[in-house]
Parts: sequence; C-alpha cells; structure tokens
Amino acid sequence: MEFKYLSISILEKYSYFHLLKKLSEGANMKLKFVFTLIFLAAVSILHSQTYPVPDILYYKFNSGGTTTPNYAVPGQGNNPAPLLGGLTNGMTGQFDSALVGVGASSTTAYVNTGWNMNFGTSSWTISTWINNIPATGTNYLFGNDITTSFRCFTNGAAGAGNITLRGLNATVFPNINVTGVLPGANVIHFVYDSVSTTLKVYVNGAFQSSTLMPALNLTAAVVFKVGGYGTAAGLGQGWLMDEFRVYKRALDTAEISATWNNPLPHTVT
Repeated sequence: MEFKYLSISILEKYSYFHLLKKLSEGANMKLKFVFTLIFLAAVSILHSQTYPVPDILYYKFNSGGTTTPNYAVPGQGNNPAPLLGGLTNGMTGQFDSALVGVGASSTTAYVNTGWNMNFGTSSWTISTWINNIPATGTNYLFGNDITTSFRCFTNGAAGAGNITLRGLNATVFPNINVTGVLPGANVIHFVYDSVSTTLKVYVNGAFQSSTLMPALNLTAAVVFKVGGYGTAAGLGQGWLMDEFRVYKRALDTAEISATWNNPLPHTVT
C-alpha cells in the first residue's frame, strides 16, 4: 500500500514538474517571440534612414496661384515666396505641378526667395528638376547678384543641350558644365564640399563630373532668384522647373541616390 502511495506520489510530482516545465517552455517561447519582434523592430529602425527636407530653400511648386511655400526647415527667406511677372505653378512637374516660365526678363519675372546667399565658406548643395527646355538659346535658371555673378544658364558657352553653373570668373569659379540634360526631364545636383574643395555634378542621381575648385566664399548683397538671374532672360515660355532644393551642406552619394526621385522628407528601409 505504501509502495502504491509512493508510486502515486512520484507520478504526481513528476506530472507537476513536467507541467511546470511545459509551462516554462511555453513562457520561454512567448518571451522568445516577443524578444524576436523587439529585435526585428530594432533592426528595422537601425537599418532605416530618413532624409530630411533642405535647411535653406525647398520649393515644390504645388500650391497653385502665384506663391509657393518654402518647405525647408528651418528655412530662410520668404515663406511663401512670391512668383513674380506672370510665373505660375502649373502643368506637370516631377511631382504634381511645376514652376512655369513665361519668357520674360528676370527684372520682373522670377521667384522672389527673399534669401541673400550666405553660404560663406561652407559646403552646399543646389538641386532642381527641369523639363521642356530647348537645346538652343541662352536663358537663366537661377542666380544671385551681378557682384558675385553666381548663375546657372542654358546652352550658350556650355554648348547645345547643356547647362552651365558659373561664377565671377574662371579663376575664382571654373565653369561647371552639365552635359546632355536638355530638353529634359532631368534632375541636376550641384554639390560643393568645402573640405575637398570639389564641386560634383549628379544627373538623375548618377555621378557625372567632379571639378577641383578654389576655396569658395559665396555671399550676396541682393536676393537670390529662382527662374531668373539679374536682368537677363529668365525661364522661357512653357519651360518647367520643380523640386528646387538648397542645402548648406554637401549631400553624399547615398542621399542623392535615395532622394533625387522622391519628395522630401523620405524614409528608406
């Protein structure tokens, strides 16, 4: 009888510990599942990258009418920026609508950014989408005042189908020619790195050229114009610009590749 009770006792203990073990295993499985989810979430966060909006200017030209918000953070200049001289937001841009040219003088027709160029000796990046621009004729896409003569124009000295970024003279700012981008549509990045003093060009996210520059110190006394420069001919009739971005830093290749064909901010996972 005692043996019988002993056997039952042993069996009961075995069943009890066996049950605890199973419950423990079950709990461990749940914990493993929870920790796995946490781990995967952490990996996802670590491997995701959010690219922010520019810090000086960012025009999407999507608002309609004769102004455009400056989506840059913190941003500089006018917000919203007035579109002067008949320029409008319309037609089809890279995303939604675009800045539409009217073929007038930059004296009156331009986007009044309200920003005086203040790059100084720092790195910087300027990028924009362009389209519907003929491979003949010289017109200006953007620029500041005549003193520093920082401007970007079509064709002309660059040759048919190309655009040029130019400064005061070839000694202080060698010409930066961007080839094969007209009539478009194309996205162009100009990236100046103050450490290496190189100015790199990217077209549709792909590297095109690199030019060794003198150490640049870029400031301006009057407003930076988009869609024009000084008193010269601005955007031609029906010419399109979109996604105009200005940063006071040099974008790296990874950021350019990830953002050239995406509105900002943009997260890559």
